[in-house]
Amino acid sequence: MPAAPQMVSANEAAALAMVEIRDVHRAFDEHLLPEALLGGAGASRQVARGAVPLLAFYFRTAGILQADARKAVIRLVAAGGRTGALRRVAALRRSRHPLPMGDGVSADLRPFIAETDARAKLLEQARRMAVLDPEVLGGSEPVVRGTRVPVRDVAAAVSAGLPLADILASYPSLTAEQVDLAALYASVERPRGKPRRPLAERLPAGARLVSSGTIPRRAAPAA
Repeated sequence: MPAAPQMVSANEAAALAMVEIRDVHRAFDEHLLPEALLGGAGASRQVARGAVPLLAFYFRTAGILQADARKAVIRLVAAGGRTGALRRVAALRRSRHPLPMGDGVSADLRPFIAETDARAKLLEQARRMAVLDPEVLGGSEPVVRGTRVPVRDVAAAVSAGLPLADILASYPSLTAEQVDLAALYASVERPRGKPRRPLAERLPAGARLVSSGTIPRRAAPAA
């Protein structure tokens, strides 16, 4: 019996394929991928790691190829069920040639395979970078290894659209690469534990919320 494929969360699939999370859920809802390559349900949906390049191909070529053509490529790759699909993707990873579709037509999935593989390596780096330090926030939030900077604070700054130069000025102990890795980590790894209630629900009786927001924490001055 073939080994079960590695499965990744919907969030991780979106990050590796560089598509929106809603696109990954479309793959489930519209049956864009064979059920053998999918798993879980609701917030726990999963995608076979080897099938992630197919998501990247389908959604990122939407402005180039018609939906029927993109679906035809996926059907060809997925022929033979889960094992056949994953073997074909693995073969394409090693191949120097595009996937022949017949009648002189071919589809080149290799760039999407290479990109998702590269993103997977970056995600591994991001996970090694984010550590729980009992000396920082009681170990409740991951921080950038070797610093006291919470990873999610950095990711929030990126998400807010702050220029990289401003983020690095706020966190002088970080590099541009660490900022990118923090954003990638936060897009995949959701906060653990019970979510906090909205700030408006945590105000004392009689208090009124005027405004709220998130700002980067500034590094402590050097001793």
